[in-house]
Amino acid sequence: MTAYGIILLIYFNDELMFISFLKGGIEILSEEERLGGKQRRFLRAMATGIDPLFQVGKSGITENVLIQIHTALEARELIKVRVLPAAGEPVEKVAREIAREAGAHLVQVIGRNIVLFRRSNKKPKIELP
Repeated sequence: MTAYGIILLIYFNDELMFISFLKGGIEILSEEERLGGKQRRFLRAMATGIDPLFQVGKSGITENVLIQIHTALEARELIKVRVLPAAGEPVEKVAREIAREAGAHLVQVIGRNIVLFRRSNKKPKIELP
C-alpha cells in the first residue's frame, strides 16, 4: 500500500506545528516531536536486527497489550510489533493508534511489522543523530 496524504505546516501560539493527514488519520506534531529523516533512517537501520515482541490479533489493541508496549518502550526504546491478518484493521491504522496510545514515534510500517520509538525517561540508551 502507498501512503497518500497531505502535511500542513502552520503556526499556532507562536509554535510551528505539523499536521499530517494520512489515509484518513490526523496527527498533530510539534517541531520537537517530529523525527527527522536522518533520525528515522538511523532507527530503521537499528530495527533490522530486532524481532517483533508483540502481536496484535483478532482481539485488537487491548489495554494489556498497551501496558506491555509501554513497559517494553521504557526498557528498550525501539521495538517491533506484528499485526496479524486476523486483526481485521489496516496495518497503518493499527500502527497510528498504537503509536498515539503509547506516546511513541511511528518509525516505519513495513508489511505487517510496525517499528516504534520512544525515548526512555529513566535510562535513555539510543542517541539520535
